[in-house]
Amino acid sequence: MCLFGIQSLYADNGKMALVISNSEYSYRKPTHNIANDAQNMNDVLIQLGFDVTLKMNLDYRAMESAIHEFTNRLKNMPQSTGLFYFAGHGAQGQIQHFLLPVNNSYIRSEGDLKYDAVSVNKIIERMTTASSKSIIILDACYDKPYNSWNAQSLCHGLIKKTLPFSNQSGFIIAYPHEETIRGNNIYTETLVQTLKQAIEKSIGIERMFMRVDAAVEKNSYRRQVPWHQRINLEDFSLGGIKTPRTSQCRCCTGGFYPTCYPCPCQ
Repeated sequence: MCLFGIQSLYADNGKMALVISNSEYSYRKPTHNIANDAQNMNDVLIQLGFDVTLKMNLDYRAMESAIHEFTNRLKNMPQSTGLFYFAGHGAQGQIQHFLLPVNNSYIRSEGDLKYDAVSVNKIIERMTTASSKSIIILDACYDKPYNSWNAQSLCHGLIKKTLPFSNQSGFIIAYPHEETIRGNNIYTETLVQTLKQAIEKSIGIERMFMRVDAAVEKNSYRRQVPWHQRINLEDFSLGGIKTPRTSQCRCCTGGFYPTCYPCPCQ
């Protein structure tokens, strides 16, 4: 006999996400609740059918390891969609963007970024090599990301000019595009709300980020002006594409002492 589960389960094959939240920095902790932002992203991505890995407060080695494991898993999944979300300090130097681990006290100059921070270009290259569609979201525009008088945040000066990203194709990258964020950062909050709408509606990825950009700019009175860029990536929807997985059932053998085990539902 079969005992049918009460809830139907859903799976979206080929959708994987890595969410990293760094807030407990050795030098200069961000002022708003980054951990809460990351948890909200984790929850909404699960609702969208992503297989999500959530990591909190990683040092350099742990960040590199998490990204390596994530991209390796993407490689083993044909036609995969990869999403990487980072909340924490970001910096620019060496004509590149970097994401800072929590042990940022080792970084005292722009030259240290190459050895003690994670290159955004490297993440893009790993993801686009491993998956057919890559989404990179960097909520990482914060003042004084490391202990140097001339330290530049990831988004410093980007309103006037954009530093080059990887030459890879097949990705979309987005971030708040603001030099300094103090107190209440509404970018991830707005992004999560828009992703929830995508669960019910088939909203194209670029249209979705356009909605986020417009809402954040309006609600922050232009103190935050988000930015996104699509590089040779077809428009696609994150929502409205869930496929039902067979409900969970239990099958039991007959006899005086029946044995029950998971089985496909008929």
